[in-house]
Amino acid sequence: MTFILPFFILVALAYACLMLFIIRSWNSQPEFKYIVDKEQLEAIFSIIIAARNEEESIENCVRSIISCNSFNFICKELIVVDDFSEDKTLQVLKSMDLSSLKVIAMSDHLEDPDKGGKKESLDLALSQASGQYIIQLDADVTVAPDYLECVYAFVKKMNPGFVAAPVAFSSSGNVFEHFQSLDIAGMMAVTQAGINTDKWYMANGANMIYRSGVVNFSDRSFASGDDMFAIEKARQKNENIYFLKARSSIVTTPAISTIGGFFRQRLRWATKNKYNKNFWMLLMMGISLLNALCVPGYLVLLFFFSGNWIVPLACFHLLLSLSLDFILLDNLRNFFTLEKQMKFFAPSKLYHIIYISGIALASFITDSYLWKGRKRK
Repeated sequence: MTFILPFFILVALAYACLMLFIIRSWNSQPEFKYIVDKEQLEAIFSIIIAARNEEESIENCVRSIISCNSFNFICKELIVVDDFSEDKTLQVLKSMDLSSLKVIAMSDHLEDPDKGGKKESLDLALSQASGQYIIQLDADVTVAPDYLECVYAFVKKMNPGFVAAPVAFSSSGNVFEHFQSLDIAGMMAVTQAGINTDKWYMANGANMIYRSGVVNFSDRSFASGDDMFAIEKARQKNENIYFLKARSSIVTTPAISTIGGFFRQRLRWATKNKYNKNFWMLLMMGISLLNALCVPGYLVLLFFFSGNWIVPLACFHLLLSLSLDFILLDNLRNFFTLEKQMKFFAPSKLYHIIYISGIALASFITDSYLWKGRKRK
């Protein structure tokens, strides 16, 4: 008893400090504003995409990119590598017949489909890219019309080695998808806080920009982690790393519609985290996990101890956690357009507690996951 009470109080206070740290960091960085001189534009970008089984989304993705303002003046090429798709992704790409689109079939370079993968596809795309900077996107995203001009202005101003840019989920209306929109917004704030304060480095492979030669995907120890290990390579090379806080730079991807699909996605994201050796990153993830586990922890304690102190402490802890999460998301509301999603904050918090606890524990038990028809480790 003498140990349990201080432990739960310590977790609550640690989570409060973490959230206040993230909120302060987000608000300390102004949104990037830019003006593009269209008479001085240079073709400095190669856009690369690895695609597997994306027949429903790949055309919208490509067309949103090539219809961007100044695409023809800023980009040298758009390269899409088809990673042994089992649907009509490759046929859709070839049927688009666009001069600015270069389609590469992984099957022309590898005989064994099991030896393919996202990292292999990205490395193949990089070998064909001629741009000074690489924009790496996922095959299911769409971008805003001024996306490229925003990224171009930022690169020209900051001369970065690596840029982590924001990702948002589109949701069709159910609570589960709204939860994912709120969750990814929170993850973007965590990403910004780490980079902005030089404490930890995260990125999302759906939207990254880096100087040519800074990143490669030769480390195939893990099938996932093209984003985390890419930004780590940039850090090891002492490159200038930034988070691009600009609404025009947000890419949008559909939320996962099924719980099974969501579980597989987040397990894939989480499997690489336990190999991260950054102290601040591990501390941040540890505090978040312990905070989530405290909720079922209080319920367990009720079976063994009197509720005289457990119930008040649990109410205080939950209220503190809910309040700080709400404050963070409220600060992100306008940037990520979360007006509709914020109405579902309370049930989303329940989803979040279950998902953090379950996915984190599952990622420590197994390294294997099923993704797009492939079992990976």
